[in-house]
Amino acid sequence: MKNRCLILTGLTALLLLAVPLVNAPCMAATPEEEAAVRHYDQGVKFVNDGAFLDAIASFNRAYELDPQPRFLFNVGRTYHVTGRYREARVYYLRFLDANDSPKKAEIATKYLERVERELARLVLRVGVDGTTVEVDGNKDLCQAEAICLLDPGEHRLVISAPGHTPDRRRIRLIPGENREEQVKLAVILPLDLPTRKGAVWRSSLFPGMGQLYAGHTAWGATFLTSELISLSAVVTGVILEQYYTGRQNNEKETTAFRGWDSYINTAHWTWVGGAIAAGTVWVVNVVHAAAMPMKTGETSAFVLVPISNGDWNGFSLAFSW
Repeated sequence: MKNRCLILTGLTALLLLAVPLVNAPCMAATPEEEAAVRHYDQGVKFVNDGAFLDAIASFNRAYELDPQPRFLFNVGRTYHVTGRYREARVYYLRFLDANDSPKKAEIATKYLERVERELARLVLRVGVDGTTVEVDGNKDLCQAEAICLLDPGEHRLVISAPGHTPDRRRIRLIPGENREEQVKLAVILPLDLPTRKGAVWRSSLFPGMGQLYAGHTAWGATFLTSELISLSAVVTGVILEQYYTGRQNNEKETTAFRGWDSYINTAHWTWVGGAIAAGTVWVVNVVHAAAMPMKTGETSAFVLVPISNGDWNGFSLAFSW
């Protein structure tokens, strides 16, 4: 395999952008090192073209292929010039941990100090256990009650805690700012669970309403529909009975048609039957509301009470409100 030395084309342009990059290795003895050099070359080209995100991806790929500390420094510098100081700080620190050259460490330390002067520091005082903080959609950037290092500019915050309403806010930070914010999360009051009394009095007003209130949708719909059909029969029967009776009392109508009695009887029993059905539905629905299981854990308002009378043992049905 031929050895090659990396030629930093466009280095002058990089210096004009104040992005001094550490030289890549001059000798690549493995395919991985050769590939890393190619990605480095591509990263340099991206920097010169102003495509900084692509440059970062290329430098990271070079590091994956050939984990040399110099690539970490290049990523940090590229983040630095784009104003993403938090990421730049991370890569400078990684470079310093892996680097063994005092001269290069001195350069990286100076850049690290510049970055830390630019970063804003935010502390969120919440005082609620289990609080999570989301910054610009990322839950890993900040924690409540701790110092959060954030880039200057506008940020969207979502502060959440179990049993509390999330606090959503926008903040604008300036370079080097130290800010402390007090956050008061509103407690979410638990919704009242349905009670048996509430179910019974609602079903007493109109069949099915208590079941719907208690979450028994199918039963509620059944009672409600049955009651509406029964009441429709009552209304229809009453109207038709009055109508047929009126026509029967008309002498001309009676002469022309003598079957009004059967019509009137049919209409009469229609509304009577509807009234009986409506009353039956109402009674069954109230009993059901009193007996159905509730979300509070109650199984029924009706309980079997054991009784003993001499030689006879049995149960008595009791109503427990």
